[in-house]
Amino acid sequence: MRFYNVYKLFFAFLFIVSINGYTQQIVVEYKLERQFSKGRLFTRLVLNSNGSYFKKIINTGHLLESYEEKGNWEKKKDTLILNLEQFISFPEYDNSEWNNYERKDMYLVKKRSIIPVFNNKLTRRLRLKKTYTCQL
Repeated sequence: MRFYNVYKLFFAFLFIVSINGYTQQIVVEYKLERQFSKGRLFTRLVLNSNGSYFKKIINTGHLLESYEEKGNWEKKKDTLILNLEQFISFPEYDNSEWNNYERKDMYLVKKRSIIPVFNNKLTRRLRLKKTYTCQL
């Protein structure tokens, strides 16, 4: 019976190693959820181990705003730089398609959150909190 358990552990280990070799690994995930009197703001940012990122924003304030972005990220000291390459507006509609776009976003990296920097000013009310971390 003990010999059988060793085989189960060995095959489970091989399965996990093979899956990790074929998938993107999420390094860090940040989220922001705010409820306002006139709507709600939801932002999710996922940084992958291969240097790409995915960001989703939904704002149900005065006007409905929903979009997703893809691009590359890099970290220099305490600054996170997102290089936007493509975005899609209103991805829930069938006729939406990805558009090429170039933009750089900067964030100040703290221990458990990141703070967006607009025009060299920190915007603390839009701070994204870390929800998941994977050490590579």
